[in-house]
Amino acid sequence: MLATLAGPARTAPRLPGGPVDAVPVSRSVSVAGSVEVLVHTWDPARAAGGDETPGPAQAAPVHAAAEPFAAGLLATGAFGPPLPPPAGADARTRVRSFPGRRG
Repeated sequence: MLATLAGPARTAPRLPGGPVDAVPVSRSVSVAGSVEVLVHTWDPARAAGGDETPGPAQAAPVHAAAEPFAAGLLATGAFGPPLPPPAGADARTRVRSFPGRRG
């Protein structure tokens, strides 16, 4: 993985498809990696009774990166249907609503 991400010549080619569509490797890693890290951080934290609330610095870029690929990510079965965030919701609430997570 590190070798693949080591330079622009390796990250510019487009992947053939998948949940984030035919995008450059760098974009796929950005979207999938951010979502995976955030989701797999809050799930164990919640299970252990810890604080699973993402900070605004983590939540806003993850939500912005993943939202354009909502349909493809939902089709993987890894997320529940998006929950509508309340009007005026902050980035943390929007990113948690996106994969169908509550509160």
